[in-house]
Amino acid sequence: MYTPKNYPVRFLRFVAKQKNGCWYWEGNMNSDGYGRFGYMGKVIKAHRAAWLIFKGEIEDKFVLHACDTKNCVNPSHLYLGTLKQNMQDKYIPKRPPRLVEARIRRKS
Repeated sequence: MYTPKNYPVRFLRFVAKQKNGCWYWEGNMNSDGYGRFGYMGKVIKAHRAAWLIFKGEIEDKFVLHACDTKNCVNPSHLYLGTLKQNMQDKYIPKRPPRLVEARIRRKS
């Protein structure tokens, strides 16, 4: 049985760290391209699990990707936002790499 203190080890088994700083999820994926991870008896999106494991509670927020990469689970590329921010972020066209890097630094 997994306990909260050994979730990081189990989680990182499914991560491939990239030169650009992203951690690509190599475990189970849903039909939308998001990773899936078993956490506390439930299957949740891997980027949400990354936040819970490495940063803490989410409460009533959304976990957003500063790097615009659905399968990235690097906690330093994630930030909490509202539903409105999530919808805005979802429909912003792909950003040039420099803007993505600046955005990651701002959100950290």
